[in-house]
Amino acid sequence: VHEEAQAPVLGDVVKCGYLRKQKHGHKRFFVLRSQSHLGPARLEYYDSEKKFRNSSRSGTTSTGQICPPKRVIYLYQCFTVSRRADAKNKYLIALYTKDEYFAMVAENETEQESWYQSLTDLLNEGKDFIDSDELDENCGTLKPGTVFKEVWQVNVKPKGLGQTKNLTGVYRLCLSSKMIHLVKLNSDVPCVHLQLMNIRRCGHSDSF
Repeated sequence: VHEEAQAPVLGDVVKCGYLRKQKHGHKRFFVLRSQSHLGPARLEYYDSEKKFRNSSRSGTTSTGQICPPKRVIYLYQCFTVSRRADAKNKYLIALYTKDEYFAMVAENETEQESWYQSLTDLLNEGKDFIDSDELDENCGTLKPGTVFKEVWQVNVKPKGLGQTKNLTGVYRLCLSSKMIHLVKLNSDVPCVHLQLMNIRRCGHSDSF
């Protein structure tokens, strides 16, 4: 695996190199771009470095066909980036949006940290960190581009908090410095903000 591309990168490219996608383990060439006249900060990936280089030079392949990235994730849509590990992969870099979790696999801790730091720096540019003084302990909406300290995907059941707040289904559980925020996936339902000082206990249990 080559973490960095060998050829010179373009002006808005902060970082590029091969990583594997967590879902299927396929190796792809990832390109991290900063905000510029070409567009907002974003993460792209291509089938190979060659396709990226061809696309960057001329916008077309050798056969004259347009060669866009296979996928684009705009960083203003992301809640956070985190370092993760699972049973198969020790060095994950994960991006969370309101409706999606996307993870890449690095070869080692150094590579993981390098991508994580580059993504974090771009993600934090122009973002609004949630401050509990700005939100009531109630339902509401989040500003586009809000960044959290941590994000988890949880299944809220109709008991306890789920019952009193009329919550059920899959949510993003987002942590800020003084609050947690429950954001329902694939839905325009207002999110719920809860003060950490009012939470008496927390844990992990299938019965909750």
